Amino acid sequence: MLVGGIPYSGKSYLCDAIKQRNPKYKILGIDSIHDKLEEEPEKFFESLQKFYPAILQQFGISTPSAGKRDLNKLKYAVITAVGKDGKTFWNQLFQQAVNSYIVSELSHIGGEIPVIESLLHDRVRRRMLFESLSEMAEIMGFNLGLDETKKMLVYLNLGLDVSLKRHSRNTQKREIVDERVIHLIHRTQEIPKNEEFPNLEVVVLQNESEVSAFVNSLSS
Repeated sequence: MLVGGIPYSGKSYLCDAIKQRNPKYKILGIDSIHDKLEEEPEKFFESLQKFYPAILQQFGISTPSAGKRDLNKLKYAVITAVGKDGKTFWNQLFQQAVNSYIVSELSHIGGEIPVIESLLHDRVRRRMLFESLSEMAEIMGFNLGLDETKKMLVYLNLGLDVSLKRHSRNTQKREIVDERVIHLIHRTQEIPKNEEFPNLEVVVLQNESEVSAFVNSLSS
């Protein structure tokens, strides 16, 4: 399952409700994983080690005991080495570590059902997610078979006003998401369709009642 929508559309709330409804669903929120890898650097280095061990050797980082100090050291070293595009490169590297973490989770998911949550608000980002996970799986030696796998994309389209009101009430806002960003993403969103990917079923939820009905429709 994938969950998408503009910022503050209720993606995290929906994922929490899905998990509460049935614990077999495993939530893999991309922003949450990013935060987790920052808060627990050993997991970042573990993920990085799985697809790019050479960079750790290059900058003298040892694993698995590497911690916050080593994370900051690596960030500074990478940005300095790359130059003017260093911050962009670091952000891309960190996103690849997030992808590595997700692929590792998917590779031993067992009887659980993964729920990947991100914006997914236009076709380009949806395609980028699938391609980046497929490429990372190939690098790590896993065959996830994403095309063959049955997929459901639950897209929250509750409207701009809902997101703006939730943003105004939120006391723990992300610095990079303000009203301007919400307006921009809403203006550029493309509602997903089944034919975008093989074996894809799209469910578009338009209001709170539909969200509740969807959660209640899941087997407990």
